[in-house]
Amino acid sequence: ELGLTPNEAPADLDAVHRAILPGLLSRVAMWHAESRTYLGARQTRFVLHPSSHLAKKPPSWVVVAELVETSKLFGRTAAAIDPSWLLDVAGPLLRRSYGEPHFAARSAQVMAKEHVTLYGLPISKDRQVHLGPIDPAAARRVFIVHGLVRGEYAPSPAPPFLEHNRAVLEQAKRLQDRARRGDVIADEDALAVFFEQRIPDDVFSGKTLDAFRQQAEASEPKRLFLSISDVALGDVELDPAAYPDELIVDGARLPLSYRFEPSEDDDGVTVSVPIEVLPQLEPELWDAIIPAYHRQKISGLVYGLPRSLQRSIGADAALIEALAARVRPLEGPYLAGLSEAIFQASGVHVPPGAFRKDELPPYLSFHFKIVDRGRVVASGRDLADLKLREGARASEAFAQLALAAYEQEGLTSFPASGLADHVVVIGPGGPLRAFPGLTPSSHGVDLRVFPSRREASRATREGVLRLALTSLGTTLEGLEKQVPAGVAASGLADVGKPRRQLALRALDEAFELGDPQRLPRDKGAFDARVVAGAARLKAGLAELGRLAADIALELDAARDALLAMKGKPGAPRAALEDVRVQLEYLVTPALLTVAPRSVLRAVPTYLRAIRVRLERLPNGPQKDASKAEGVTPLWSSFIKRRAELAARGVPEHELDAFRWMLEELRVSVFAPELGPTVPVSRERLAREWERLTGA
Repeated sequence: ELGLTPNEAPADLDAVHRAILPGLLSRVAMWHAESRTYLGARQTRFVLHPSSHLAKKPPSWVVVAELVETSKLFGRTAAAIDPSWLLDVAGPLLRRSYGEPHFAARSAQVMAKEHVTLYGLPISKDRQVHLGPIDPAAARRVFIVHGLVRGEYAPSPAPPFLEHNRAVLEQAKRLQDRARRGDVIADEDALAVFFEQRIPDDVFSGKTLDAFRQQAEASEPKRLFLSISDVALGDVELDPAAYPDELIVDGARLPLSYRFEPSEDDDGVTVSVPIEVLPQLEPELWDAIIPAYHRQKISGLVYGLPRSLQRSIGADAALIEALAARVRPLEGPYLAGLSEAIFQASGVHVPPGAFRKDELPPYLSFHFKIVDRGRVVASGRDLADLKLREGARASEAFAQLALAAYEQEGLTSFPASGLADHVVVIGPGGPLRAFPGLTPSSHGVDLRVFPSRREASRATREGVLRLALTSLGTTLEGLEKQVPAGVAASGLADVGKPRRQLALRALDEAFELGDPQRLPRDKGAFDARVVAGAARLKAGLAELGRLAADIALELDAARDALLAMKGKPGAPRAALEDVRVQLEYLVTPALLTVAPRSVLRAVPTYLRAIRVRLERLPNGPQKDASKAEGVTPLWSSFIKRRAELAARGVPEHELDAFRWMLEELRVSVFAPELGPTVPVSRERLAREWERLTGA
């Protein structure tokens, strides 16, 4: 009456065992290797009877027809089974537990590990199952948090609500990164509530969500759309001008990105710089920061000054506000601008080198990312170091741009079209400015395009100089011959080619080539410069020649006096070494080229003061040592720290001015009868040194 019919072929052993298994579930057992027994239902332990062909090599799982206890409990009439068969036949006798629920992105389902037992025996362990039909509430919670809040649910194509919500969350993240606050974005629990209120209890997977959306969005298309108010907490609207998305410097658009991760190298504001634009960026300009952090940076720099300087300038909140309003980021050297603003506000001069920018939080300095055709090739906060490391690559990238249309070769006169301030060329990163300049060549000058304004100005100075000499019908060698011959034959020969240095300096001064901002940009301005320079050149060269001759004469005399003192009784070695070092620093290769005229006029006096000191030294070594105590400490500190202060940003002209004041102090101390050219005292120099060092 059941409609069963016999098989046409005999059943195999597995089929027989599976057929009898439902009636013998309490006789199932698993092998326990440590005790070498079988563990059965309800902790029953037995061994296979020796008559069983399985006794010598026990399988992992068996079912036995009967249990017989004689000397011990034996299982008889045994068969090996696959425990997975029990999942199909044990029905409600199986006990199931679930753990470690997790969202599986591929199937868009919440999966869990299932553990199945039969009478305490572990039939299946860690089997992955879909949790939704088993525990809809638990699956729904996991699906909402992982799939919708954390964004792990990512079908393709993405439904509109996911695209919208991702954009809103990114916007909130940008707000948080820019505001540098950890409380901007709502936490996962708050976002989960949003979805819990908008989807029903039977939505626990991607499939069930799609089915719900088809009905719900017909009448309410934006039911699952987050708004910025759902995601961002409190008032976080930020002024776009204070948090720009890009900076435009010399015509180049440099994108900005923000990150609020204090433990990461790129915490703060990152500037993306195309490699071909890198030469244009001047490090002293980029000491600045975006407007939103500008006041914080000013505050950090001011309160990082030595306490004595803070008291002198009256550092307080009002001063910080005034300085922040006066200093304009990226409109000039930042630290020099701050120094000038402090002087205008307080009357106290704080050198740029006194600001301890390296002690500020990293996010108050730009982080630079150098990009070459979409690939990041270098990054860091030290722009000067990046320019040094990537300079060759940047020059190569710039040379590959289309520049030929702007360049000319073999010019013998100033270009009739003049020199444009800049031209716009197209690079891989977009339009950028390039800077025309004149550079000397074998046949005159060439009009070239340079990657930075500074390089163009440096080249143009040389090019204008070449054209000016051509216009005058003379050569540099011809001008050299007008310098007194004795200059080259004196001790000044040690500094290089003194006659050439003087000729170049006379040309610079006559044609006003020292200021890059005032170089002629058109033919009319060049011609006027040549006419005016020609009238000044002869007199200027003659005066420079006379000054150099005076210096040469006194230098030879001072060196002869020093040589004569060596080995003479009563001449302390320390004093002679001090004079030797003084001469070494006094007459340098830069003396004839960059020292102001006033210094050149004073150098002969400095050299005569050395001779006076040496003449008096044998008769009063102790008196000389006493006088030196007023000079040597300042001189030693200057020699030791000059390079460091220059690296910190103390202007070169201020360091040079202090250096020449030291020479005036030597005159007033060792040869007062010669008379210093400016009022000077050790106390005055000590105060100036304290200002320069920020001590």
